[in-house]
Amino acid sequence: MPCPPGSYCSGGERRPCPAGVYGAEQGLRTKQCSAPCPEGFYCPEGTANPIECGAADFYCPLGSTQPTAVPGAFCPQGSALPTATDKGYCAISEDNPAGARWYDQRKAKPGEFAWRGTCYPCPAGTYGSEEMETRPACSGPCAAGYYCPPGSTTPTQHECGSASLFCPEASGTPWKVFQGYYTSLQVRSITPNTTQAPGCEPGRYRDYSTTVNAFMDVVTGRSPISVDYGDYSFPVAQCAPCPVGTFKPGTGDDFELCQPCPEYTTVSSSDRRSCTCFRLAGGDSFDASIFALYFDKATLSCGLVPKSLVASIGDGADSNDSVYTRPEQFPCERGYFCSGGVRSPCPAGYYGDASLETRSTCAGVCSSGFYCPLASRNSTARVCGDANVFCPSGSAVPIPVWPGYYSVRLLPFGADSLLVSDVGFESYSVSSSGEQAPKNEDIRDGQRICEPGSFCVDGKKHLCPAGRYGDKSSETSSLCAGLCTRGYYCPKGSTSPTQRECGADGLICRTGSPEPQLIQVGYYSIGITNTTRFFQRPCEPGYFCIDGIKYQCPAGTFGATSGLSTAACSGLCAPGYFCPSYPSPPSISRTQNECGNSSVYCPEGTGNEPNSVTSGYYSVLTSGMAVDGRNATQNDAKICPKGFYCRQGIRIRCPEGTYGDVEGLSAASCSGWCPAGYFCPFATTDYRLNPCLPGTYATKGAAVCMTSPSSSQSRASVIKTFQVLPQEQVMKPPCTTHRECCLFG
Repeated sequence: MPCPPGSYCSGGERRPCPAGVYGAEQGLRTKQCSAPCPEGFYCPEGTANPIECGAADFYCPLGSTQPTAVPGAFCPQGSALPTATDKGYCAISEDNPAGARWYDQRKAKPGEFAWRGTCYPCPAGTYGSEEMETRPACSGPCAAGYYCPPGSTTPTQHECGSASLFCPEASGTPWKVFQGYYTSLQVRSITPNTTQAPGCEPGRYRDYSTTVNAFMDVVTGRSPISVDYGDYSFPVAQCAPCPVGTFKPGTGDDFELCQPCPEYTTVSSSDRRSCTCFRLAGGDSFDASIFALYFDKATLSCGLVPKSLVASIGDGADSNDSVYTRPEQFPCERGYFCSGGVRSPCPAGYYGDASLETRSTCAGVCSSGFYCPLASRNSTARVCGDANVFCPSGSAVPIPVWPGYYSVRLLPFGADSLLVSDVGFESYSVSSSGEQAPKNEDIRDGQRICEPGSFCVDGKKHLCPAGRYGDKSSETSSLCAGLCTRGYYCPKGSTSPTQRECGADGLICRTGSPEPQLIQVGYYSIGITNTTRFFQRPCEPGYFCIDGIKYQCPAGTFGATSGLSTAACSGLCAPGYFCPSYPSPPSISRTQNECGNSSVYCPEGTGNEPNSVTSGYYSVLTSGMAVDGRNATQNDAKICPKGFYCRQGIRIRCPEGTYGDVEGLSAASCSGWCPAGYFCPFATTDYRLNPCLPGTYATKGAAVCMTSPSSSQSRASVIKTFQVLPQEQVMKPPCTTHRECCLFG
């Protein structure tokens, strides 16, 4: 194939045309190629078409391989020799096909410097604000926070740009912020670790809406609470773009700084820092090849400026106070993350424990039992607080405990720690593991529904008071479900109105009893069963009460008053009376019942019935009352004395003609008939003491001696009178017949 332009082929090899010549055609075969490079042009190796010599301080004779520098000079028309350019000036050329022709000089413009008759743009990172500049550094370095491309005329030629860029002093182009770093302003820089936020950058204002996205619960995905900015945890609101149709050229926070763009001629720029003109007021036309529309922020109107000045005008006079003029970058501090050069606080609910963080989630979510406000530096930034709030993992703020719930700390093994108001008094099992509830804790990360038997107030769980019960969950009142049923008692934490039976007869449980109550002495209990007693009454007269049980006073005693508490009751029944008891009604008087007729007697303490008098005995009163058997209050029985016999408790004299020489006789014949020769009047105890006197006689069973016949009456009378009897007569037994007693005849 033929050699391409700019080369020649020899011996089957392709070689570039040497410097100083050019090859405009294909198929060249010698190193001379097409021809030597013409004047005003230069030809490096492999040139296909000659290249113009270029700037006025260079010239190119025939066969030039590169431009040759010449002293700064120009040649006005008709001049015989070149004229040297003045200091700060550069030669003016007239371009034509034959080459550059330097015919005049001009001043170096702002943004240029003149050197050896040629004007060069001020280097990148510098600016030239004056004409006739000759120093390569021009007027000086570009200001920090701005960048100056070649030819810049001001130290603030272009704002550095977005927050992801920064411009140190003498920047020719913006520098991209490193990962994990953020930028700051020169005028209003963000000082590391400051609590005072800078004003919002142009195009943005401080949005003090009440709902903060950072409050989003990372567990539920819901925002549990809304707060106002300015709170302790959230002192600074975020900067938000000005509304569409407005612009804000400077730094500041107030919404009023967002000014409306003029209608019909402008629209707001995408960054809301200015307005973009799309027509002149009134619809006037202009040459778009020469002029450009420019928005004047001072007059709020659209005007025309030469296109060449648009770059130097920039955003206007006040743009050098913009937060887009960031001169340096800072490493992101703990508690913040940095993305795109913007330092943002770690969202509430998250924390950042390392510097140079770039993730919006920072190091991770806040630990359970704690909450993390904005810019938290560790996972336990703040303890959750009182018992009425809890903080699950990732909490931005403490979450209020629901009514009827209590806050807990979820222990590693799954048990929950209850929060009780008085731990020393209310320690009780709270989980299947049997762990006892500890004291109230500040570190809580969950809530539990209040179980039956308890009520919950302000996130604390309390047992239902003694005497009350709670039979349902989520109770919030200290009254719980109600009072315990009578006959039963309810200790703390009871879940039923019949939690525990009262117990024995000696205990009573009224409605709402916290514990059984001992019955009063002398009272007995009343209830459905002997273990569910609920009322007490004093023992009535005739009864005594022990341990809540009522008993009749024992037989032989009486109960004259109520409230007796011993089996002795009021005392023993009075002598001469009897005091019955069960199955008869109990006795209430010491003289409850008279003993009865003489066949019975009642000593003190006689019970259900009088004692029967034993045969051969008779009833008496020890008080000395009549003993004729008519009294009804005999209190003792005595053996019948000699000379008497006793029947049915009555003592009766032995009849005439009989005698009673022993005690305890019960027959009317007593000991027997009085023997003949003796007389036995009533109540004779010894007939031998009653012999008939001489002159008298007595037959068996005689009550008196009978007088002998008259013949012997005188003799008997004498003998009786003088008491003279013969010895044999004295020894002679009494007469038993009238004949035995005759002394004469």
